[in-house]
Amino acid sequence: MMHFPNILLVAGQGRNVGKTSLIVSIIQQFKNEGIVAIKISPHFHVLPPEARILSSTPGFQIVEELEPASKKDSSRFLKAGAERVFYMQVLDEHLADAFAASLSFIDPGIPLIVESGGLGKFLQAGLFLFVESNESSAKNNNLCAKADKVLRFRDGGFDFGNDTIKWDGRSWKLKAK
Repeated sequence: MMHFPNILLVAGQGRNVGKTSLIVSIIQQFKNEGIVAIKISPHFHVLPPEARILSSTPGFQIVEELEPASKKDSSRFLKAGAERVFYMQVLDEHLADAFAASLSFIDPGIPLIVESGGLGKFLQAGLFLFVESNESSAKNNNLCAKADKVLRFRDGGFDFGNDTIKWDGRSWKLKAK
């Protein structure tokens, strides 16, 4: 398993648990660091004609997000201040290859935030945050067990402050308490 200290990986227990909101707040906090963000989806959607498709195979597509005004998650990352944003549509069995292909579009060593449920199976991120649902605990989830920190969205915010995250110029970390 390869280690990528410059990656902050965010996964979660299903949809609508706050993953994108968490990433937006982290991007806003660290936008002066030249952050690149990637949204990875296992679902394929029809792309608009103006989409900037960087790579397309039967198993995955890599698209650079250029429109900060739409309601898509990738647009929200761009609007929050990410330097560049990529949206990847990937069949599960092609995830490792798709991620490897995406790295050719990204300068190595820059701070990278990735929203993906499956990428944690293939790499070790500098920091791995797992967002669990308010309805139930994700403690039995294999990804949850690998996370550096498990978060829950409560009362309009997370039970975790972004001030506990640190980018030291090479890697993402949790600040020591």
